[in-house]
Amino acid sequence: MKIKSFELSHIKAFKSLRVDLERTSVLIGQNDHGKSSILKVIDIVLNQLNDEAVSAGALHPDLAERLLPIFPVKAKARRITVSYDDSGKEKVLHITVRADLTFTKG
Repeated sequence: MKIKSFELSHIKAFKSLRVDLERTSVLIGQNDHGKSSILKVIDIVLNQLNDEAVSAGALHPDLAERLLPIFPVKAKARRITVSYDDSGKEKVLHITVRADLTFTKG
């Protein structure tokens, strides 16, 4: 699997972020500017949202804590979109996390 791009909306310290990995091969930045947060979000979305969480439609509080913004926001939902190539097929995964920690995966 190759991640092609991702978008974050109201996740951790990012109000809005879009990264095209077709052109980016390294993340560079000062300490505490979100590089690790980006990797954690991608790990959670691609590796840690198990079938139990998906069927319940709610995040475990530990996962939610790792996704929610550092500062309070008035956004009703936070959004994560990951575009990736899986065995030659381009796929897009959308995760919407609501303020009550329920989510939808599409």
